[in-house]
Amino acid sequence: MLRFFRKHQRLSFAILLLFCGIPMLFMGSGLGPDGPAPSMRAARVLDRDVTLGQIAALLPDAPGDLGHLLTLLEAHELLDEAIGAGVGRSEDPLEDQVGPAGAEGLLHKAREIQWDGRQLVRAARTWWQVRAHLEQIGLREMSRPLGIDADAASGLVRVDPLEVQQLVQWGRGQVPEDRAQREIAKRQVTMLSLHLLSQAAQPSRASAYPSYRRDRQDRRARTVSFEATAFSPVEADLSEEDLRAHHEEHKDLPPAPGRSGYRAGERVTLFYLLADRAQLELEVAVTGEEIAAFYAEHPDRWKRVDETARTPEEGTQEGAPPPDGETPEPEVPVRTLEEVREEIRAELVRERLDNLVRRRADAAYDAMVNRRPPEDPARVAEELGLQSGLVGPVEREELAEAVAFGTLPSEAIHKIFEGRSGRWSTQTTCPRGVFLFQVRDRLPPGPVPFEEARAQVVRDLSRERGFAKARQTAEACLERVRAHGWPDGIARQNRILAGLAEDARGTPEGPLRIVETGWFRQADPAVDGVGGSTVFRREVFALAPPEPAAEGTQAAPGALSGVLSDPREARAWIAAVTETRDPDPRGFVEYYDQARTRHDQEAQQALLGAWREYLKEHTVILP
Repeated sequence: MLRFFRKHQRLSFAILLLFCGIPMLFMGSGLGPDGPAPSMRAARVLDRDVTLGQIAALLPDAPGDLGHLLTLLEAHELLDEAIGAGVGRSEDPLEDQVGPAGAEGLLHKAREIQWDGRQLVRAARTWWQVRAHLEQIGLREMSRPLGIDADAASGLVRVDPLEVQQLVQWGRGQVPEDRAQREIAKRQVTMLSLHLLSQAAQPSRASAYPSYRRDRQDRRARTVSFEATAFSPVEADLSEEDLRAHHEEHKDLPPAPGRSGYRAGERVTLFYLLADRAQLELEVAVTGEEIAAFYAEHPDRWKRVDETARTPEEGTQEGAPPPDGETPEPEVPVRTLEEVREEIRAELVRERLDNLVRRRADAAYDAMVNRRPPEDPARVAEELGLQSGLVGPVEREELAEAVAFGTLPSEAIHKIFEGRSGRWSTQTTCPRGVFLFQVRDRLPPGPVPFEEARAQVVRDLSRERGFAKARQTAEACLERVRAHGWPDGIARQNRILAGLAEDARGTPEGPLRIVETGWFRQADPAVDGVGGSTVFRREVFALAPPEPAAEGTQAAPGALSGVLSDPREARAWIAAVTETRDPDPRGFVEYYDQARTRHDQEAQQALLGAWREYLKEHTVILP
């Protein structure tokens, strides 16, 4: 063979050129057996002004071979680059026109992909093979990795021997080495598959842009509110039979926002003693001699702060003598007694008050717990200057607000509800003072009797009937606004509510007012003039915006809503969108980054949750 090549050098060179040169020619020209390579096809499309929709048309519906996969990756890159560069300005970024400058940028991106084609092909092939292999062993869905075959997992990944030995040692020799290797392999393949599947589901720029417009769009609305309180009957209009029937209907339901309910949890009745700081502070006095003595005993505390390092005024130099005619004020090295008198008084009062509160609380605890028989609580409170009272029955959530204005520690509440009846608690400190509690009575969970809940039943039934009347009035008002427009329709409804004819003259004062809201977003916590109802914001953003107005005219409101109602707010509305303001496209990049971050966090939580369930099912609990 070697002799043949030496004898026929020209023929050998021709054969070598035939086998090696032609494939290199195809690679360099971007041609393949099926015509131009995908990147060249994309570049040809971009040679003229095109729409992003035409670029998106390059995406295959069902990618199969490597060429289709390459086209898919390139088109995704081009589409993301175009939207990220801000060429999208209309409602649908896929329909925006790309001008010459945008087309040139996209063409440059396509050429970058073509120049790095080998790496792209290699990465695509590797990713595709790994995904195909994972699908073969049953990882098509997020839940499937939990049932992965151990043998298939062991053959797919390389397991670090050190990890195997660590697992064997952790198992105190009861985990065989081959089993440890399979367990580690299953863990690695599970995490790899979940990572790939979560990455494949990451939001693209095209899919995130409509969400960006929806979340960041501002709207103004015209609305009329129908509050239940304006239509609620008074207690005299509610019969005793109706009140008892309402209580009977809802006695087994727990209370909830916008709904009646009279089933309570466990409740307790408490007697308490309180060393109240505000009350005992009246017994604390500080004399002028004590203030002067404290001032003299702590001379180092009253030195002035060195201000020589402060920035000199503009036009002067640090350390320069004062201007002519000005005499610098002499600095006093320490603050005088008059300057710090109130500061010292407050410190002495606070210190003495802390001691007094603690002494009174200790004396009360000694009288009620350590003495046999215990002292009378009312007499102890009177002698020691403590507050006392009976609270309840109250539930766990109501106790802190009932006795300590919401400042009672949760640990104290837990001890009260878990302790025995008749037993005094330990001292409980909160910003109000020091408490002692005694549980007098304990009621199990169950319906609250009608007599005890009567006041709440009156409020609930009045609210319920007022809300129904508000909705009924809103339905009638909506029809009048549709027939006569906003101002006239509202005026007609106010006349009817005032007992007048609908078409009577004049506009009487009524409960209905047209409110023009300010700018708000769907995610805002509240809307000026409306409140914090999520129902209102959601329904208003589902309405059609107003049509663009002709030049020199004012746009009419958009489509009228139906009757919007929120039982939590006990209110109904009718509304129409008067103006919309789209978000700045320049903010999309930051929004998209945040969306990807949220997706990664959710994917991580899903991965951890799946792995936690996997461990629950497969981990051996060793003795």
